[in-house]
Amino acid sequence: DPNVRQPAVVANGSLGGWVTTMSEHGAMTQLAKTEDLSLDELIEAVFLRLLTRQPTDEERVVYAELLSEGYAERVIPEAQRPPVVKLPPLNHVSWSNHLSADANRIKIEMEKRAREGDPPTVALRADWRERMEDMLWAVMNSPEFVYIP
Repeated sequence: DPNVRQPAVVANGSLGGWVTTMSEHGAMTQLAKTEDLSLDELIEAVFLRLLTRQPTDEERVVYAELLSEGYAERVIPEAQRPPVVKLPPLNHVSWSNHLSADANRIKIEMEKRAREGDPPTVALRADWRERMEDMLWAVMNSPEFVYIP
């Protein structure tokens, strides 16, 4: 059963952003980019992955209304996509350098990047992607989604 802390953890922690931001290599992004997937199949796949059940008829209607506009054009052709945002790589921290000031700076930057999560994908049209992220947020915030820290 969900507890009182769960909505706060999901809303304010990193998990909410990681699950709901459709990043370049995220599982939900790959699913949404599948060209021959019908909208109903996409909705069903999201429910199976997040809640391990089929969506109800009412949920299918609600999310189909949300995602139907622009669904056929959601994937941007590769030649038209802006470049993927790539952060510069960070040096490694190991036993040989872990006491240096640079190691501390690197670890702080790693923590910052982890908190922020990956940037959104450039493969999906922003308007449609944001509505899909809204669906993921709503499903993840349902009482059925149980987060066990």
